[in-house]
Amino acid sequence: MEYKDKPIGYIQYYRTPKDQLEMYGYSVEESIYGIDQFIGETELWGKGIGTQMISGLLGCLSSKNGVSKVVLDVKSTNLQAIKCYEKCGFRIVKSLEDDHFLMEWMIS
Repeated sequence: MEYKDKPIGYIQYYRTPKDQLEMYGYSVEESIYGIDQFIGETELWGKGIGTQMISGLLGCLSSKNGVSKVVLDVKSTNLQAIKCYEKCGFRIVKSLEDDHFLMEWMIS
């Protein structure tokens, strides 16, 4: 991920593996994708950049054939990230081990 021609972090998506789908309580037949992202430049946190990059990726995934949901897990104490994900349309659907939440975004 770049911002003003400078590398600042990363974002990726992937088809959620079957064992992870089972762990989260989903059917292994569902076409669910996961995302991971990180902005490493702390002075850029809270400026809407994460919201823009996640929204852009979700726009691409929503046009990808067969994607039904996008999920991610987040530390329950990472309130800044949770707020960002909620702005992008994610909702908390489950508490996970190690003080994490499972958040879900559905293709509309």
